[in-house]
Amino acid sequence: MAKKTNELGYLNIRYKAPKGGSSKLINQPIINASRPLNKASIDTQFAIAVAGFGQRLSQSDYINDWHYSHSTKLATSTLAQKPDSDKDGTRRNFVTLTELAAALDSKR
Repeated sequence: MAKKTNELGYLNIRYKAPKGGSSKLINQPIINASRPLNKASIDTQFAIAVAGFGQRLSQSDYINDWHYSHSTKLATSTLAQKPDSDKDGTRRNFVTLTELAAALDSKR
């Protein structure tokens, strides 16, 4: 019998700051903490919106029923909760990208 675990997945990303010289590998298990998404930090919520968008864009087998509109809604929600988190406009540009992707996807 398989051992029960609270692990939902495993995060493995490489991150490089825009003005940084070298990248940093971040890897850790994703644990089911039974906490609502809206209780996660604004940055975590935005990261989930971006990850979901990327999975949808690549037509991942693991995306289930996540749509571009989910990324739009989540990213827009983070901007509404903390507008000063987007001083350079990057997050708003991401929202525009998700809206365009949704519009193109609906034409198929």
